Amino acid sequence: MRRQTYRSVNIREDVGHPDRLAHYHPTSRSVPVIAAVLRTAATMVIASYGSGKSLAAGIGTVATVNDPASHRFLLDVAARIGKVDPGLGEMIAERASSGRRGKAVVLSGYVRDLPAAISSALGLGQVDSVRKAVKAIRRIEDADRIAIVWDEFGRHLEGLVMDGRSRDLDALQELSELVVRPSGPAISLTLLLHQNVLAYAQNLNQTSRSEWRKVEGRFEQLRFVDDSKELYCLAASIVSSRRGAAVHGPKVIERAAKVAVEAGWFDGMDDLAEVKSLVAAAAPLSAAALEVLPRLVARVGQNERSLFAFLENVDLSAPVGMEEVYAAFSDSIRSDVGIGGLHRRWIEAESAMAKAESDLEREILAAAFLLNAGVSGERRR
Repeated sequence: MRRQTYRSVNIREDVGHPDRLAHYHPTSRSVPVIAAVLRTAATMVIASYGSGKSLAAGIGTVATVNDPASHRFLLDVAARIGKVDPGLGEMIAERASSGRRGKAVVLSGYVRDLPAAISSALGLGQVDSVRKAVKAIRRIEDADRIAIVWDEFGRHLEGLVMDGRSRDLDALQELSELVVRPSGPAISLTLLLHQNVLAYAQNLNQTSRSEWRKVEGRFEQLRFVDDSKELYCLAASIVSSRRGAAVHGPKVIERAAKVAVEAGWFDGMDDLAEVKSLVAAAAPLSAAALEVLPRLVARVGQNERSLFAFLENVDLSAPVGMEEVYAAFSDSIRSDVGIGGLHRRWIEAESAMAKAESDLEREILAAAFLLNAGVSGERRR
């Protein structure tokens, strides 16, 4: 089950094999990453480990290249995306059928010579500057779009700091300014990283930090924690497929659904019948446990990677409430010692848990902790 639900993606290795991206489930939080790769823009995608940003960027890259061998795959993924974003789904389907071809530059981690890396990916010949590389791209005649996708960009920033080359980020600023100019093939530049740029600049002096802030300002920023309606529905379907028959009576389901609607849970779902269906599918996972899981794994886990691992291994033969979720992620919570981390609150919760005298008290304490955790604060690795 886990292999079908979530699989780590290496864009450089997998973009030529669309079947490796076929497990993508579109959500309202992730489809903007696909759109960013397909737009003429410079975009910085900031999302935590395991959030699916590389998978979404890979879909955008496949659509940009539009290899005839990917035709059926793109039509299928366009139909799925269309249920979340009709405009983007239609755009990908139209491109897949148009015969227009693009090219992609997929970078990863620390890149010591950016112009050479771009040239090597596109066969541009000898270039010794970003400006010359972009000029060469403008002369490409057999492609209407060029997607430059840089995965694990944070490692590049770390490499610049370690090698004392912080000023080399100027090349990226020049690239971001050049790609949006309307001539020749359309170009997109998409950077994927886990924290904002200045989080990687803590060891730089104030002057260098100011320069990095200017570079960051050249990019449109796209941040996301996927707690979308689509992700909740996917999580519920995983539980339902493992569980088998329904386990809660209609009165319990209706009461939980009404409370969820009143509280604005599940990405603000307000259709009572739809919420009742979601809660019923997720049982024996409680409505509250389902609500907190995406945000909790964004704080202390690896987003969907941790979420799906929990759902595919949790014991569904008994109710799964807030206490079970708290216990499953307790070690990760304890380790969240960075700025704004949950470690101190975890100590307080553990102290209170030790004094609890009933299952109900422990459930209430776990609920208070998890609902208060939210997604604020810095995540460190």
